[in-house]
Amino acid sequence: MQLKGQTSSTCVIAACQCAESRTNAGTVFLQRELYLKKCNISTCPRSHFIQDLVHFIVSILGGNNKVILAVDINEHVIEGNLPTALKRLGLIEDHVKKFNRPGPASHTTGSNPIDRVWVSDDVTPAEVSTFPHKFGAGDYRMILVDFNLDQIIEQGVNTCDPSMKRLICENKKSVESCNQLAWELLKSNKVQQRLEQLETSLASADLERWCVRLKMLDEQITGILLHEEKKCRKLRTGEVEYSPEVSEASERWHAWRMALKVSQGNRTTTRELHRLANKWNMDVSNPRNT
Repeated sequence: MQLKGQTSSTCVIAACQCAESRTNAGTVFLQRELYLKKCNISTCPRSHFIQDLVHFIVSILGGNNKVILAVDINEHVIEGNLPTALKRLGLIEDHVKKFNRPGPASHTTGSNPIDRVWVSDDVTPAEVSTFPHKFGAGDYRMILVDFNLDQIIEQGVNTCDPSMKRLICENKKSVESCNQLAWELLKSNKVQQRLEQLETSLASADLERWCVRLKMLDEQITGILLHEEKKCRKLRTGEVEYSPEVSEASERWHAWRMALKVSQGNRTTTRELHRLANKWNMDVSNPRNT
């Protein structure tokens, strides 16, 4: 994504470097390795990714252009090969730039920070927050980085806020409730019947008035969808910043919640439950009797 001003621009890049894994068939690493071999390229997929990314960033930099790179590198954000290459380009990891030290471990089962945001040397994040595990969708910590728009583009830039909220399609319950609410609103406003009436009257109606009616109906449908998406599942973001105490409390709560599901007979994996129980010395050896 390019944020373009009159005299400069900032390119926001999102990327993911695959983890090196040859133990299981069908991993992303093996898929990319197979593709490179078909292209007569013998380079390691991770090395090839670094080369491509560095070449792309070099093509962007120049003049007053800046780069903001959000990437899962699957290696240490300071000691890895990709961070070393990014440092040569003048890109600095956001947590290091703000606090002069790397952030906490990224994955729920990991011990090192492996994904962060890198910025050009002349871009300074206004705020950097790392949230505890389980405070967002997925098994990685959520990272929030705030930038001053005047700094990453230029002063006096006109902006507009998006009006649509994101529907988390991975959550079936959320999708079903949103669809049900939208369908009820569409039926109560007789949208389907009105669309059919418009379709049948097209041949004989005044075209200008017909277009006005269609536009009014379209605006109402948009309003209905906006209303129902306000009711969809919201992520618990921005509530509490990372701290060891909050992280422990969050993981303990998550472990007891999984234990409760097991005790109720729900099908759920117990691998993560036992990992968290061992980590925090919790007795969930027999969760069905918890």
